Formats: sequence, C-alpha cells, structure tokens
Amino acid sequence: MHKVMAFVLVVFMAICLASVYGIVHDQITYTISPEYYTKFKFVQMRFDQVFSAKDIGLPPHKELVMAQPRLGVSLVGFISTWWVGLIIGAILGLVALKFDTGKAMYTTTFKAALWCIAITLVFSAVGYVVGRSYGGITAPQSWYYPGNLIMLGDYVTAGMMHNFSYIGGGVGLIVAVVRLVRKPVAAS
Repeated sequence: MHKVMAFVLVVFMAICLASVYGIVHDQITYTISPEYYTKFKFVQMRFDQVFSAKDIGLPPHKELVMAQPRLGVSLVGFISTWWVGLIIGAILGLVALKFDTGKAMYTTTFKAALWCIAITLVFSAVGYVVGRSYGGITAPQSWYYPGNLIMLGDYVTAGMMHNFSYIGGGVGLIVAVVRLVRKPVAAS
C-alpha cells in the first residue's frame, strides 16, 4: 500500500470513527436529556429551516426530526464530529508519514486513533460526573438555557458530556501523536 493511499485511508478511517462516536455519544446524551436536543441542538442547527416540503418533496425537516428525534440526534452527532475526525486523521496521517510503508503507517495510526477514542470516552464519563455534580441546583452561568427548560440537571449533564468529549478529543490527539512520534519506524 502506498503512503499516499494510506494517508487517505487514515483520514477516511478517522472521519468514520469520529462520526460513529458522535452518533453513539449523542444517542446516549439524548437518553439523559432529550431537552438538550429538542430545545437547544435542533434549534442551534436550524433543523426547522434546512429543508421544506416543496424543495424536496418530503415533510418539513422540523416535523421529520420531531417525529423521529433519534434520527435528528444521529444527524447532530454526525454533523458535530465528522470534521473532528478529518482534523485528527490529517494530523495523525502526517505524523505517520515517518513509517516506511503504507501498511505500517495505516496499522500504527489505527491503533493511535483507538487511543484517541478511548481517552475521549474517559473524558465524556468525567463530563457526566461533573454534570451530575451540579444536580440541577446550580449551572454554568455562561451557557444558553432555553426559557422552558424542565430538567436543568439533565440538560447540564448532557452539555458537560459534550464539552468534555471535545476536550478529550484534543487530549487524545496529543497522546496519539506522542505515541506515533515515539514509535520506532522499524518496530511498525
């Protein structure tokens, strides 16, 4: 496998892994706080304005998402994370160019990407604990809160999990890069 092809595969693999992570993560956080999506994320992403029935022959997007909120949550997860995978994949792919073959480049980078995801999962779990510690009594003052919010503690928990996941992705990327840099070329 040529190194250019391996680079492209690394980026594609990272986009896929990040997208799957985002979709699964958002399904979990939707279970914790449906309001985080129905009153914030769906509005933030303007799902009610993206499509109209006359444009594509389907029900208005808002109606489709509200009728099938898990589909909307999956869209949010994909839209929110594919680009993170692109960045992580490009950085890891560039660092992995040090390896002699495309095969070594791809397999070593795949393992580094798994480290990145594992660290992101740990950070998300920490976000859950931090979010639960607020208990709905207090909440970060700088956040946006819809006026008709019913379950403040759940909303904060979902938001913390999201924020901590992004931090975890950054920390995971650093750890993955360090692992790639330290890995001997001959040992790959």
